[in-house]
Amino acid sequence: MKFCGYLPELNKKGVKMFNNAHRLSWLSSLVTAAFLGLMTLLSGCGGGGATAGNVTPDPLVVSPSAAVAYHGNPVTLYITGGTKPYTVTSGNSALINVPNSVSGSTVIFDASNVAADTDAILTVLDAKGVTAISTITVKPSVINNTLAVTPDPASPGTGCGTAVCSGLMATVSVQLQNMATPLVGRNVRFDVVQGDFQFITNPGATTFADTITTTTDQNGNANVRLRANVNAPTQYAILKVTDVDGGSVLQTTFTIAQYTDGTGILSVVPPTQTIQAYYKGDCSSGVSVDYIIHGGTAPYTVQSTSTGVATVSPGTVLTNGAGFTATTHSSFCPGTATIDIRDATGKVIQATLENKEGTNTVTVTPPVTIAFFTTAPATIVIANPGSATFTVGGGTPPYYASSSDTANVTASIVGNSLTISRTGVVIGETVSVTDSAGATKSITVN
Repeated sequence: MKFCGYLPELNKKGVKMFNNAHRLSWLSSLVTAAFLGLMTLLSGCGGGGATAGNVTPDPLVVSPSAAVAYHGNPVTLYITGGTKPYTVTSGNSALINVPNSVSGSTVIFDASNVAADTDAILTVLDAKGVTAISTITVKPSVINNTLAVTPDPASPGTGCGTAVCSGLMATVSVQLQNMATPLVGRNVRFDVVQGDFQFITNPGATTFADTITTTTDQNGNANVRLRANVNAPTQYAILKVTDVDGGSVLQTTFTIAQYTDGTGILSVVPPTQTIQAYYKGDCSSGVSVDYIIHGGTAPYTVQSTSTGVATVSPGTVLTNGAGFTATTHSSFCPGTATIDIRDATGKVIQATLENKEGTNTVTVTPPVTIAFFTTAPATIVIANPGSATFTVGGGTPPYYASSSDTANVTASIVGNSLTISRTGVVIGETVSVTDSAGATKSITVN
């Protein structure tokens, strides 16, 4: 500030020197430069320059600050702030072994397997001694490296080899163990990650989904089935398996191979069958016959166009060379059922089953008839009081009995047994016995 107070005086001298014509040109140039420099100093007076000092770095942060790890599934930590270079140490190097020095800003590690949840602390140290930590919880990795995709059938056609042929099936299996102990009843989810395939969700292989959940059996195995999409091109596909109860994950890659051999020669053997009943007016019911499908592209759907004549089972035939069964019904007699067979590419052929009426006449032999009778004589004598029992039969049951004097004589029939009872004085009272057709027998009671 004191220096700037002299600037007006110096400025006047500078102008005077500048206007002095008898000075040498080099001295004039020197003075001019001095003048301009002083003017620059003048313009800076009253201001203050920045004072250089230490720059405070951003706080040291490691993220995530807490994470879950499974053996076989690497975890990445990200370091920001602080002062590079960084070093990392593990509080449990047997569980998590990390490199001591970090070349960049990330740390990637894989934890060892454990039988139960175990924590380990990773400490990040920067160049100035500042620390940050991340707490890692290592959980049991129960999905072992037994995830397998097995084509079903294993070799369905030329060119597929160990790949899953387009339009065909495969079995996916995985085993869950905790330190060699099978986990029974564990929930396991299978997901499509990439590729033209879906999981089969019903026994008939007619419904499909991108995800399916099942449980492990007594050996810790979980099995599902998948189908490659019809006409899917050759490709790599990826599926993922997740232990729903524990969280561990495993992925695998398999190959889908395009397979179209035989699409022009779809056939069924035999193409038609006939079942004939014996009697006229009758058709068979519950009689079964078999058909075999060849060629085309599996799987095949099978459907009867007239279920009143015949039904088919199963509705889906999974492999080339397998078959289905048609069973007759007599709801429509006679009749012919057309059976549509459609392969995975949409090609359709038909088979037929005729349920034919018989040709023989039914001979009906009339039953032997016995005339209505009773073992009671036309006139009987019964003591007073007293009763007598007789048999009735033939004719048309059931039978009925009545008395002309119920005060002194009663009659009853149970099944084929007739009982006549006397309870008073009688003089030729009549008991009538009748069958359901109206035939009557009369008995006089004395």
